Amino acid sequence: MPITGSNSQVSTASSSNNYFRQIGASIGTAVVGSLFIARLTDLMSTRLSVAVAGVTGDTNSLTPAALRDLPDAVREIIVSAYNDALAPVLGRDSDAESDTDAESHELTTVNDQTGATSIIRSQP
Repeated sequence: MPITGSNSQVSTASSSNNYFRQIGASIGTAVVGSLFIARLTDLMSTRLSVAVAGVTGDTNSLTPAALRDLPDAVREIIVSAYNDALAPVLGRDSDAESDTDAESHELTTVNDQTGATSIIRSQP
C-alpha cells in the first residue's frame, strides 16, 4: 500500500514510527536487564554464600581473568548462576537442566590469539 500525503506528513509519520520503536526497544532492554540482574543476584547470593569462604578479591568486578583464577568449585557456581539467570529471560527453562545435568557440564578455558580468555561450559 503506497503512502500518500505531503512530504511533511510522511516525514512526521516516519520519524514518529522510528521514535516509538526506539522507546520500545529501550524499555524492553531495561526490563530484560532488570529481570536478569534480579535473578542473578538471587542465585549468586544463595549459591556462593558457603562456597566463597576464604576466597578474596574485588567483589564489584568479575572479569574473565578474575574468573579464571578462582577455584574450580567457585567458578562453576558463578558460570552456572549466569546461565541459569539468563535462560528464563530468553524463554528457556534452565532449572530442569541444572538440577539433572549439573555434574555432566565441564568448564573449558580457551585463549584466543589476542590473549583473551573465554570460559566455555560444555553441553552433555
